[in-house]
Amino acid sequence: MDALAAVAKMNMVLAGIDAGITVQDRTGRLLYANETAAQLLGGASVQSLLNTPVAQLVERFQQQAGHRGEAGADEFLTKPIDPAEL
Repeated sequence: MDALAAVAKMNMVLAGIDAGITVQDRTGRLLYANETAAQLLGGASVQSLLNTPVAQLVERFQQQAGHRGEAGADEFLTKPIDPAEL
């Protein structure tokens, strides 16, 4: 399977999950978000969410997490995934 086919397959799988899923680079910039994540984080669309500055996303998440009594954005945005755990 070539890289483009693998990315397309990954997008199809992640888009079908009901949970909000995002992928960030080391600086916190969004590289990927599914539709559920866009809705949960207040984006008008996935593309608008991907174009939102990181600081604004952190602020949104902190406000939403604070209303629910959950962890802050630092924990949310910086939790790396260890490929060995997959």
